[in-house]
Amino acid sequence: MATATLVRSAVIRFKDSARPYPTLFSLPGIKQKPWWTVDELIKQGEFNWVHELQEKVNVIQSEYINLMKHKPQSDYEMQQDEHKLHSGEWKWHSFILKGNWQTDIESYCPETSKILKSIPGLMTDVPFSYCFFSNLKACSSIDAHYAPCNLRVRCHLPLVVPEKSNEEKQISCGLSVANEIREWEHGKALLFDDSYEHKAWNLRQSDRVVLLLDVWNPEITLDERAQIIDMFTSSKNEATSK
Repeated sequence: MATATLVRSAVIRFKDSARPYPTLFSLPGIKQKPWWTVDELIKQGEFNWVHELQEKVNVIQSEYINLMKHKPQSDYEMQQDEHKLHSGEWKWHSFILKGNWQTDIESYCPETSKILKSIPGLMTDVPFSYCFFSNLKACSSIDAHYAPCNLRVRCHLPLVVPEKSNEEKQISCGLSVANEIREWEHGKALLFDDSYEHKAWNLRQSDRVVLLLDVWNPEITLDERAQIIDMFTSSKNEATSK
């Protein structure tokens, strides 16, 4: 069996381009597009779980509300050398953080945890995999940026969407990927490739909450996934042994 390795090469980048530009590494030869539809992903396998996720949105939302009563403190932490992406307030409550399950949240959100663990392509065990309740507070935004890799499809399940004003002339609560803007709708999953430039904003007067989760790009085979996980595990073990 071949072993996954990282190689270094030069990258051409165009300013204001609607192309994917992962910042750390890229797997060539896989299909990428800014936005995916549920139907086209189901045709490629592994994505029937999206329907269950949408059907259980009220259960997941109730567990989020319960979690906030007991653990309101965000677990989003910036490293000293990390660039701040957001202005205003952006709170995380994580199930998976840098590839690792956060077991303390499971007692507050047992049904959500069960649903997540049943997703066949859910990304874990790699440092660029996440799953968390993402609360973008009122009058807050996340700057345009690119994902570190192109291995994943990111899913947003909207749980709380601030009400749209009748006077609103421009979209004041939305998500832009490769310059194409979508609005969140309660219970309707959005699926996108975050290695394209993307940004989010909530300029309304109440919170926007989504359940965010990362799944493998469906064109990456099970064998390739295992090799990628092994590559990162080996690198981590080597680093800790020094």
